Amino acid sequence: MHDPDDFDAAYGARQRRHGTAMASVIIHGDLGNPGPALSSPLLVRPIMKPDEATLDRAERVPDDVLAIDLVHRAVRELVGGPETNGALAPTVRLINFSIGDSSRPFDHMMTPMARLIDWLSWEHSILFVVSAGNHNGEFSLDIPSKDFEQLSEEVKATVILTALWKEARLRRLLSPAESINAITAASTHEDEARDSHPTAVSFFEGYVFPSPPNALGLGYGRAVKPDVLAPGGRQPYGWSLSSQPNGNGRLRALPGSYPPGTLVAEPGEPGQLGATVHSRGTSNAAARVSRLGERILGVLQRSAAPVEDDYQAVVTKCLIAHSAQWGTSATLIGDTVSPNGPHGQKRLETARFLGFGRVSEDRAAMASDQRVTLVGWGNLAKDEAELYEIPLPPSLSGKRLARRLTITLAWFTPINPDSRRYRKAALWFEKVEPSGGTVFSQRREVDRHMVRRGTLQHEIFDGEAASVFVDGDTLRLRVNCKEDAGGLEDVRVRYGLAISLEVAEQLRLPIYDEVVARIRPAVRVSAPA
Repeated sequence: MHDPDDFDAAYGARQRRHGTAMASVIIHGDLGNPGPALSSPLLVRPIMKPDEATLDRAERVPDDVLAIDLVHRAVRELVGGPETNGALAPTVRLINFSIGDSSRPFDHMMTPMARLIDWLSWEHSILFVVSAGNHNGEFSLDIPSKDFEQLSEEVKATVILTALWKEARLRRLLSPAESINAITAASTHEDEARDSHPTAVSFFEGYVFPSPPNALGLGYGRAVKPDVLAPGGRQPYGWSLSSQPNGNGRLRALPGSYPPGTLVAEPGEPGQLGATVHSRGTSNAAARVSRLGERILGVLQRSAAPVEDDYQAVVTKCLIAHSAQWGTSATLIGDTVSPNGPHGQKRLETARFLGFGRVSEDRAAMASDQRVTLVGWGNLAKDEAELYEIPLPPSLSGKRLARRLTITLAWFTPINPDSRRYRKAALWFEKVEPSGGTVFSQRREVDRHMVRRGTLQHEIFDGEAASVFVDGDTLRLRVNCKEDAGGLEDVRVRYGLAISLEVAEQLRLPIYDEVVARIRPAVRVSAPA
């Protein structure tokens, strides 16, 4: 722990709940079913203290400091800057920021803290993982509580989703979740707990849905936000005693440390080293994403062709998002919140809840015989482009079978706070297929316009029709860079790129071996974008 402001002096161990919980999730995951411990050290820099004005001495950034100055100073202490004496931790590539400002919900304009994080990300090549924010207030249903209890789980889900959607304007991202260079994480309603609260109202049973307290997107310029979802614990709800004139039910979040929820370490009594509690929220989800990011960083650093230091953060950002998929809940969400809307509108509204989808730890850092992931990185100046060629597996030629192509491009952009366009650099990829573009022809999940508004372009393409190509044919990807908000002269923008080809495991096709046997260094050609 690095504590240059001596917060420790007025911050007893029993009050260090939030930092302890986040450290627990980052190091072990959900203690209800813990994974391998973190392989690298975790450095904690306190920026909060107990608030003496609250009954439970809740942790807050102190009122006698400017929060944005404190965060700026804390990060520069770690990575170095002109106002510091060297760098305490120059190898830091990922910072978990599980703190949301409930007094600063995102409202079209970038908040100062989000701008700071965007600048620090670009200046120091650091990936910030930020929590989307929680809204734990009550919300109203469209039916009486007694009628709700009799519904099927699927219909219950539609009632809950409808209620949350009607209050979407009150459930906006909390600063700095709108940061465009950061990965913003929201929570799925899942955990490893086996027990439930005895008085909790049952819903979402058997489904993986976004957690009801989640802040909802979109982000700046209607970009995809939150970026990803991760398990954050099931938030139990009970019926509120406050009545409604129409007699409809009203749900309230149940507080407490009982299950369900993510099982985390808790500061115990003196001498007690094994205390735990259950917690829920987007802070837990951000910590889970940070844990995944550390795993990816380890793979990048230990691989046969390790990624250069300045590219590790942006490639990690790319691979975190690359593992995300909407899953089975997307159809029900889209049909509920946009029942009569066109397909593109359903995708947009679904992305408010799901972002790019729930991350998968296995998919982010592992391959299989039926799935191969290729990773690239580079840098571009404005009006430049680079061309990548990916060999197509011969076993797919001429066969009618389901196949999937996932492409993710990530970058950190310098920012122009004086421009409404804000991001100076806009990158995007274009896919060029042989055989008239029939190998991976069906676009899935997030709308194709939305994916180009932030600093992540994550797209999924499917194919099933028979497509004939010869051994040696390639799928081409062109990565482009253009100036968006001015001021991109003499700047090269670092990016990470991931491409996955896969088929169902039961098909037993040797996709991985075929691609590896034909792979060659990426062909990079500078060209006008």
